[in-house]
Amino acid sequence: MKRSVNISGWSKKRINLGYLIVLALFLSGFIVDQFSRQEYYKVFSEDYLNDMEVLSKKIEELKDVDAYKGALLMKMSGLLDGVGLKLRTFKRGRELLETAIDKNPQNAEWRFLRYAVQEYAPSIVHYDNNMEEDRAIIINNFSSFDVDIQIIIRNFARKSESFNPVDLPK
Repeated sequence: MKRSVNISGWSKKRINLGYLIVLALFLSGFIVDQFSRQEYYKVFSEDYLNDMEVLSKKIEELKDVDAYKGALLMKMSGLLDGVGLKLRTFKRGRELLETAIDKNPQNAEWRFLRYAVQEYAPSIVHYDNNMEEDRAIIINNFSSFDVDIQIIIRNFARKSESFNPVDLPK
C-alpha cells in the first residue's frame, strides 16, 4: 500500500497540480530512448518516494535523460529524511538538470521542468534565478510542443503563482 508523504516546503495546493499533469499525460504515448515521458510525469507529479526510486534506477543508465533525472532527484529530495540527505540529493539533481540545459539551452521542455521545480522548490535552496528566462523560452516555443505537453503546460499555468496562462499562444 502506498502512502502519501507530507513534503516540507511543498504545499499540498502545489502538489495537487501534479494530478493535472498526470491526467494530461495519460493521453501521451511518447517514448524518449526507451523512456516513457508518460510514466515519468506520472511519478514526478506524485509523492511516492518508492516509485521515484524505482524510476530513478530505471533511467539511471539511459542516455540523454539527465534533465529528467535531475528534476526527479530534486522532487525526491523533499520526500527524504534528514536535511543533509535532502540537500545533497537536491544539489545532485540540480547539477544534472543544469548541465543538460547548458548543453542544449533551447530545449524548451527541459526549461519547463526547471521552471516547475524552481516555482515550487523551498526558498531555502535558493533555486529560482532562471524563471523569467525559462518562461520566455516556454512561451516562444509553445506551439512546437506536442499537444500533450501543451496541455500539461496550460494546466500548470492555471495553477501557477507566477505563470499566467493568458501569455500562452492559443
